[in-house]
Amino acid sequence: MKKPHRVLVVDDLADWRQTLSGLLHDEGFSVTTAANQEEALAALAAQRFDVAVLDVRLDETDERNRDGLYLMHIIRKQSPYTSIIILTGYADKDMVREALQPDEKGHSPAFGFLEKVEPDIKQLIPYVKRATGHHQPPDFEPSRECTLTVAMESNQKVIVRADGAVRFTHSSRNPLNFDIEKLRRRTDITKTRFLLKETGEQIYTELFDKHPVLANSYARALGRVTSQKYLHFCLQGEPELISIPLEFLYLQDERQYLALIHPLTRQIRGVVMRRSAISPDMVTLFTTGEKLRLLILVSNTNPNIDLIDQMGEQILQMLEPVDWLEVTLVRTREAAHARVQELLQSRQYQMVQYIGHGYFDESSPEQSGLLFWSRENRSGSPTPMTANQLRFLLQDSDVRLFHLTCCEGAQTGDAASQLDDDSLGIADAIIQAGVPSVLGYRWPVPAARARDFSLAFYRSFIQHGSPPLAVLEARKKLAMDDKDELTWVSPILISQD
Repeated sequence: MKKPHRVLVVDDLADWRQTLSGLLHDEGFSVTTAANQEEALAALAAQRFDVAVLDVRLDETDERNRDGLYLMHIIRKQSPYTSIIILTGYADKDMVREALQPDEKGHSPAFGFLEKVEPDIKQLIPYVKRATGHHQPPDFEPSRECTLTVAMESNQKVIVRADGAVRFTHSSRNPLNFDIEKLRRRTDITKTRFLLKETGEQIYTELFDKHPVLANSYARALGRVTSQKYLHFCLQGEPELISIPLEFLYLQDERQYLALIHPLTRQIRGVVMRRSAISPDMVTLFTTGEKLRLLILVSNTNPNIDLIDQMGEQILQMLEPVDWLEVTLVRTREAAHARVQELLQSRQYQMVQYIGHGYFDESSPEQSGLLFWSRENRSGSPTPMTANQLRFLLQDSDVRLFHLTCCEGAQTGDAASQLDDDSLGIADAIIQAGVPSVLGYRWPVPAARARDFSLAFYRSFIQHGSPPLAVLEARKKLAMDDKDELTWVSPILISQD
């Protein structure tokens, strides 16, 4: 059952509060009332409101009182997704102008303005109904000024291309000579910061020391951005390169891991995309007509981990106030295998997050999968949705980003696997289906750390609209909390933008 829209009514006169509250209650709204600024701010701190109806004069003894307009600006800053309707019996031109004058971005502080007279007050209900469906395009903070793409192919020259604040293309003199299998094995044994750094230094030697053009290009691009986080690194190569732990890359001059300084994405050469990846421009363009839709699939099979179910609820609570996002949470009891298949084929969602158990099948990577109960209400048996099945289910979908919050979602097979299978694992299968971006973990991570990563990811995403920058800021959050616990280096973002 859909929750009623929440409305905050702020008026210093008890009779008006009762009248407005009664009108709204009769139309099915959930109404909270406040008599002054203090009560209104306390209510706003306690819960989210879809609409706030504010009287301008909140002290009838003072004819110059404009506390309602002052409160309007506070709400606009603290809760930008709450639509505001101004209500007053003492309207003047300056008051109307302050409430409805668009700023330089075309956004007005208030959605509407009504006078406290009988003809106008009858318009309150339709005004509030329209306000609940009103949302402005997101006003993102900056996220990218330059992209440095490093094209890598075994036994071929490294090509470095910069786009954005500076533009150039250079190639190395020497061919790339990665020992893919050796580096792939390092992923499995890297369980301490010492081994992580050692592997990261080896990758630095192979890329930067043996290919000075990359080091020079990096320095040139870095000098043209206002912040390190606005320089994006894109590592482009063959599918087998997913297995190389490039996120371990340790910049010796910086004495820091590249993945904690810059947004870092992978790009698989040769994959044809039929839809654009999630980006600030894409989100802004898309949401001028409708909301961006996120499907969260929670599947707490065996072993039961309470935090899996809690994670879905916490993400929903965080994202509910975002008026350009529509979040659908499918809880474990509803996430039966057949039901999930229907949802993934529905073409309704641009973003999907799976929260649950996953596994990687080394002998046949395309049989790796995500686990769902075979029937609703946690009944039947845990049934895998394999990488092969996901590829078919998603190939005609509108999904632009698939977020795998599970064990080994980004794990891959070796080069020999490609001789027998059509994918190297779950993430690769999703990319091969035409989904532009996949975010997953290379190895099993603690549920609490996965929860913290997801919340930090969405906190950044609703600010910037950029998955690569959101991954960077989520990594940094985990590394600041505990750098010795290596969940921060496990995520891989493959993005075909």
